[in-house]
Amino acid sequence: KKISQGRGISAHVPYELIHDGNNFSGLCQADSDHHPKLLSLYDCLGKISREYGFCNLLTVHCPAIVLKDGYKFDKSQALANGAKFYNKLKHLIIKNNYNLKITLENTIGSSKSDIIYLGSEIRHFTYLLAQNNFGLTLDTGHKQLCPQMDLDDFLKIGEVLKIHFHGNKGIKLGNFKDDLHALATRDNLKDYDKYLSYFKYKKVPIILEIHSWFKDNPKIFKDYTNNLRQ
Repeated sequence: KKISQGRGISAHVPYELIHDGNNFSGLCQADSDHHPKLLSLYDCLGKISREYGFCNLLTVHCPAIVLKDGYKFDKSQALANGAKFYNKLKHLIIKNNYNLKITLENTIGSSKSDIIYLGSEIRHFTYLLAQNNFGLTLDTGHKQLCPQMDLDDFLKIGEVLKIHFHGNKGIKLGNFKDDLHALATRDNLKDYDKYLSYFKYKKVPIILEIHSWFKDNPKIFKDYTNNLRQ
């Protein structure tokens, strides 16, 4: 039974937090020894998508280079192994005819955080996407905390298939601690109107990636979404 009938359902693939091949959150794209287990995860997601008709649009963080347990990868090694993994993933999807669309998400990428991912520079995406047809997830909150990445340049890299829409104070640049995931407004998100114009023109799915406080206040959430639709 296609439980997603009439609904659009996407997913965010769990991202690496530590370096541990025996831990679900420790599987790292930058470590080629972890690739077989990672591919088995996507194989499972492909089967779920085929059987139930959802989770076919997947957001993926680019490879981590600094993890919470202090483990570090050389940036060049992470880029190379990341590109190799995405090439393997592309062939897995084609071989099994899975209806999976992979999108790479922009991140903050600063030494001020205890975990750092690639995806804060345009060149990371051009390298990682060179041998596949993966798309992009544009995270507006991450973009605000990563001013060195030009928005127009990012939109030219490839096709944006999903947008994580949220805002923050934009004070602690490059720091995930200021990644508040608040309801985006003109006060807490630079280029707010530009994002809205892009949504309407491209008809890209908008994910309100916000913290539970906002979701737990039905009236605030309803009023916000109604205004956003106008």
